[in-house]
Amino acid sequence: MSVRSSREQRIQSKERQRRRNITGLAVGLVIAVVLSLFSGMQWRNAEQERHHAVEQKAIAERKTAEAELQTLAANYNLAKAFEEKALSTLSSIH
Repeated sequence: MSVRSSREQRIQSKERQRRRNITGLAVGLVIAVVLSLFSGMQWRNAEQERHHAVEQKAIAERKTAEAELQTLAANYNLAKAFEEKALSTLSSIH
């Protein structure tokens, strides 16, 4: 009876260990899937932010170019005004 009982205990112990192993593997798999989903969402958010940053950079570059053109136009107009003033002053002197 004790040999049988000892054998049954070993079988039960192995069965409990097998269940623990399966449970551990299942929990590990769930954790891996959750982390994979989370990293996928993070990657997607990063790609959206990158796309938005590229758009904002293009807008900023366009506005910078427009501002430079306005500055050039203002400088030209100022130079023309000074030229007219200088010519007016010269003609009034003569």
